[in-house]
Amino acid sequence: MTRHDEDTLEVMAREALRLFREKYERGTPSPEDALSLAEEAVRWFLTSVQNGTGYLRDAITLIAEMTVSEAPGIQRTAVNALFQGLIEPLNDSFDPAAADHSDQIMAQVIDSQRHREGMASFHKRLQHFGILSESDLLDRRSRVVSQAAPVDPLRLRKVLILSRVTIGADVAVTSVIAAHLRAFSPGAEIVLVGPEKLSELFGGDSGLRFRKVGYQRGGRLTERLDAWMQLVDLVSSEGAGLAADEFLVVDPDSRMTQLGLLPVTLDEESYAFFDSRRFAAAQDNALAETAAQWAATRWPGRQGTSMSRPFVSPSSSTAVGSEVMSAFGIGGARTVVFMSLGVGGNERKRVSSLFEELLVRALAFEATLIIDKGASGAERAQVGRILEGLANDGRSVVEAGEGLHRIRGDSLPDIVTWQGGIGSFTGLVRAADFYVGYDSAGQHIAAALGRPTLTVFVNSSTPRFAQRWRPTGSTHSRVLSLTPEGVARESTENLVSKALALFRELQMAVEPTTAA
Repeated sequence: MTRHDEDTLEVMAREALRLFREKYERGTPSPEDALSLAEEAVRWFLTSVQNGTGYLRDAITLIAEMTVSEAPGIQRTAVNALFQGLIEPLNDSFDPAAADHSDQIMAQVIDSQRHREGMASFHKRLQHFGILSESDLLDRRSRVVSQAAPVDPLRLRKVLILSRVTIGADVAVTSVIAAHLRAFSPGAEIVLVGPEKLSELFGGDSGLRFRKVGYQRGGRLTERLDAWMQLVDLVSSEGAGLAADEFLVVDPDSRMTQLGLLPVTLDEESYAFFDSRRFAAAQDNALAETAAQWAATRWPGRQGTSMSRPFVSPSSSTAVGSEVMSAFGIGGARTVVFMSLGVGGNERKRVSSLFEELLVRALAFEATLIIDKGASGAERAQVGRILEGLANDGRSVVEAGEGLHRIRGDSLPDIVTWQGGIGSFTGLVRAADFYVGYDSAGQHIAAALGRPTLTVFVNSSTPRFAQRWRPTGSTHSRVLSLTPEGVARESTENLVSKALALFRELQMAVEPTTAA
């Protein structure tokens, strides 16, 4: 990109900001105008980043001002542009330079928010931590990444580990750090802090305590920042009466602190930050392995060179897998495959409806399937369409839910669908012989449980993203790694054939003597 092109992007961003302000002074811009301006701001900014040129400050100012619009549609458009359009793609690259841009964006947005009407409490809280400017946020973050105050495992009494918010990341990262710290300091109380699903996922472990802080991934920007203020209050109450060397807060790049930008304690010797986007950037390890490496480096102990692995321990429904098998007469000599077609709300991870239908049909000839119905209405509708086709073909389908009640179907099933919470999801994965699903929370749960796992990974980011997020555990796994371009170019039948070939590889790896 030439200097002229760079200047052109700056001019366009500046003009778009002027246009938005002008429209806002005359009244609320239409949602269509706001969407167009936001999409252009994202495109200009990413183009500038990709070409190694300047930081388009006006583009970020435009999006930041849109986030406080009184029109919900405009506000939602701006928040999506900020997080889904900019923050997530930049961080998903696991490129240090892109992560720098992400942090700079959020520092600018946070600093702009503190001066808005209704944000006086937020502003005062930042002042309490000595954060007076955008540069203070970035300087503090750089400082805590490099600091490594020694920790005496015999003195440590309590450890707060902040949630990454998403289930998959909490399995792949948070659980690994928790396992390491428990081995490092067996006498310390381990407290996991975050959404309620943490207790569902790990509540069966009597050695863990849970404190709830809600973080709305789909919420307004002010709601996300309010979660940080709740977190600060919680950290203060948990640390009351403890000396600096008796208390530790671990931040594994949590969304609640906007990936380490927002402080949670004045005593930063009691704070440890895992910079997951930059740590061991040149290595191709999975994120769980990277987290284990960081923890072992940060708190070397007597456990030798062994690295902690992801784990799950659901609070309830741990027996649901065997109960389902017994209630519906499945298992035994016939292979059981648990399938999840959920993508955690990220449609970019999905191949297509036809791919899912053909893959389910093919696997149904080889195994009894338990299919999770999904978390959203769209996911449940898609599973319903697949089941309807299979039922019309004469396959026996049972729909079931919590309490083992049958919603539909009475005969010995070829396929069971399940609708329930994360505890029963985990119990069913544990009871199955194999797990098949998209890159989402399910693959990390399955790998942590030691279930052989086939992941369909549609990677719209960089190759490093797929390397980082591959499932990790004491099991065999296979990954069908695709790109959006590859999905568009190749026939669905070929993609299904590739998935089935990997599934058979997985079977061979698990049962070599049977296969022979």
